[in-house]
Amino acid sequence: MASVVRHPAMKPNFALFQPPLVIAPSPDDRATQVMLEISPKTLKKILDSHLRVSLFQAWGHLVGELPPVPNVKKLTAEHPNRRIVSIRDAHACFRGVRRPYGGADYGQDVYVYVISTPDTICWRSSLACVADINPAPEGTLMTVQVRAASALQPTDPGVWGTITKWEFVGASPEQPHLPRDHAERYDERLWLVEE
Repeated sequence: MASVVRHPAMKPNFALFQPPLVIAPSPDDRATQVMLEISPKTLKKILDSHLRVSLFQAWGHLVGELPPVPNVKKLTAEHPNRRIVSIRDAHACFRGVRRPYGGADYGQDVYVYVISTPDTICWRSSLACVADINPAPEGTLMTVQVRAASALQPTDPGVWGTITKWEFVGASPEQPHLPRDHAERYDERLWLVEE
């Protein structure tokens, strides 16, 4: 009986499913950097639900790299003027969400980074490359929710916190660089870089 030999390009891309640690500005001092991990629980939900766009966004907006999929370098040639902004360039940070969070009655230990990005990464059904760069939804900002290590007890002592969620939210009509209803959503603004 003949055995099947697979081409190396056909191997599953496990790197895609295991994003590295994320470098972000510290909530306490934007000039200082901290290391964040992406929640394994969140990644498992994304993978179990086949949410490719969320996984690609994790690479683009959190890690700050294009996802490691075949032919991804073509995207920079196809879209030379497109820019995906990552958490490293977050322009605002809040502490505390005014709602139940992760089983707790109140999310006071949640930090929310705000990213204004003109473009985002998405899925496309193509044999050439399954990723694409498109304009971010109009009138939105990306928010990244992080829980401090003291609240979650991470395994790596060099990790400041864990990223639990990232999503596009509506921007405030009066202050388009901040989320809609930010004064009612969050307890405290820690820093803001005026654009």
